[in-house]
Amino acid sequence: MKPQEPIPHNYSIGGLNMIFLWSSLGLLAATVLMVGYDYIRGWKWFQREFMRMQQERIEQDIRTEQATTNKAQLADLDRQFKQSEIEIAEHRSQYVLAQKDLDTWEGIHYAADQDYRFAKARLDAQRYIAEAAVVQKRKDAAAQQAEYKQQEKHVTDLNARLQDMTRKRDAAKARVDLWLSKIKAVEDKRKALNANIDLLNKQLTTVELKGPNLLLNLPMLDFINPTLKIDQVVIPDMFIEMNYMGVPRVDRCMTCHRAIDRPGFESKKEAARLSQELQQKLDTFQIAQEKREENEKRIEELKRIEDAPVDTLNPWRTHPKLDTFVGSASTHPLLEFGCTGCHRGQDRATEFGRAGHVPPNKKMEDRWASAVFGLVPGPWDYVKRHWAWEENPFNETPMYPRQYYEAGCIKCHSGQVGVDQGDEITKATLTVEIYGCYACHKINTWRFSDLRKPGPDLNGIAEKTTPEWALRWISEPHNFKSTTRMPSFFYQRNMIDPAIVPPAERAQNIKYQDAEIHSCGSRSAKTIRSSAITDSTSQASALRRMPAGSTTGSRIRRTTTPTRRCRHCVCRIRKRPTSPHS
Repeated sequence: MKPQEPIPHNYSIGGLNMIFLWSSLGLLAATVLMVGYDYIRGWKWFQREFMRMQQERIEQDIRTEQATTNKAQLADLDRQFKQSEIEIAEHRSQYVLAQKDLDTWEGIHYAADQDYRFAKARLDAQRYIAEAAVVQKRKDAAAQQAEYKQQEKHVTDLNARLQDMTRKRDAAKARVDLWLSKIKAVEDKRKALNANIDLLNKQLTTVELKGPNLLLNLPMLDFINPTLKIDQVVIPDMFIEMNYMGVPRVDRCMTCHRAIDRPGFESKKEAARLSQELQQKLDTFQIAQEKREENEKRIEELKRIEDAPVDTLNPWRTHPKLDTFVGSASTHPLLEFGCTGCHRGQDRATEFGRAGHVPPNKKMEDRWASAVFGLVPGPWDYVKRHWAWEENPFNETPMYPRQYYEAGCIKCHSGQVGVDQGDEITKATLTVEIYGCYACHKINTWRFSDLRKPGPDLNGIAEKTTPEWALRWISEPHNFKSTTRMPSFFYQRNMIDPAIVPPAERAQNIKYQDAEIHSCGSRSAKTIRSSAITDSTSQASALRRMPAGSTTGSRIRRTTTPTRRCRHCVCRIRKRPTSPHS
């Protein structure tokens, strides 16, 4: 046979096989990485950690319940249980006869019940036939009615027989229960003593990540019924702008903040406040008698939180003041108000960096931003509370920092004189009113509409002061009088701090601000001088002239002083006619 000629190929088959092999392995690796990256999420670590905390707490409660359970009562119940078993064993023949008698009557009762049910079904069918014959005026109407009466009598007899069999069966059951009553009573008492422990054991099975729970949380199986899952609250009355559309707000903060509306995970500070408040209410009889025991147990729980060796950290803490915020019975329930309505942030985000958290200080910012792998922070980072955080420049609604949490109250409570349990925001509003921030800043609230200007009257100030004093006062009021309410507009940290401003830019900023200060002083002095001459309230000779070198920056003073500086605060500076060249 002639040998087969080799088939010509444009490419090497071995090379193509290797390309196919490595591309397949690369595709497999990419798929594994994609599934792994999708599965390894930061919020899952938060939920695992919270479940671990729950497991430790439940196990501690079980140990406490076991220690407080009356061991003597349990031992006595075990003794009674064994004694009852011995008594039944001694009269076993009588117990067996009673049980056989019960089984016999159970069978007879079942047969009687079935006969009655079938007869009742036939009676219903015959009733329909008889009524149809009467309505249709058929010839067999009388016969059908007679058949119905006969079956009705038969059903009545079967019902009487069933009731008689039920009484006999119950009597046989009572004879058996007479033997088992002692054992049943002991078992009921034992269940009552161990009720709390049994309940805690059931709760423990729901938070342990082993067995079925571990299986349901595995990759590719976590779509069935996982214990680690995203929680959210849809708030239909609050809308956000998304892709040029108004969509309902969907808060997912409770995915990580698992105990946000659960009592029992308060911080030590909050637990101390709550226990003191509840104890005061108990001492002054402000709590109803039927609720005193419940509140006393709550105080004991808060005391245990205070005495715990480690404080509960965020995001596993209970929200402070549950009776006012987040609690189901509060004025701001979680299901109606959510979280981002007050705190701001990205409502649908589940990652720490994307949610819009804002650190309250530089130290916390450095800790948040730390991570071994910035793209995928792992448990080794979370344990140290390193979240790989970075500021999102595209987030239009970042969260309020910790020290400004109450700022969100003003969105709904701006029309109130004082916000209930909002001491900080009430103090801030009064501070704005006292310091006259509304004179320069537009604040659209009713309380700042018709208030007088906060600054003093500047008429005659040139008679009482010198230009040098005015420049020193304007440049840094607090250096002259530490308690003054006049803010410092110049030489701020973002303008002259050598740590953040380059030297050339810093020198230029100082030069410009010096010119602006001289402009403010010169413009104010000239305006006041003209007002004083017009009113004849002072003599021109009493006015001291400004130095020649203080007129620099005329362009700046013409635009700054009349529009943004002293004129917004002083009360009675009159406008004077200005020449086109002034």
